[in-house]
Amino acid sequence: MFAVGVLLPTGACSGRVSTPAPVTLTLRAENIRFDRAELDAPAGVPIEIVLDNRDNGIAHDIQVKTGATPAPATPRTDGPSTQRLELPGLSAGTYAYLCTLHAQMTGKLNVR
Repeated sequence: MFAVGVLLPTGACSGRVSTPAPVTLTLRAENIRFDRAELDAPAGVPIEIVLDNRDNGIAHDIQVKTGATPAPATPRTDGPSTQRLELPGLSAGTYAYLCTLHAQMTGKLNVR
């Protein structure tokens, strides 16, 4: 008599699908400008954008044009403050980000 077995990784038969940890990107707002014109993230992985508003007494937000309606955005908050915008895993492409209060504060989120 022979015993036959198969070793599987822990959790392989649990039926749970693991979600990848989010990628965290930091963007600083200072002197009514973003410190980076482009951010890069991998496709299909959740993204967290941390907005570090260093403009004392000046409100900023961040909105990402993902095609969703309404576009994901943080609330408008006076600085100094820190806000977080959580995005689901996005398809590969280029997405615009902006502060809805200041036309010169724009950039590109490159998802590859």
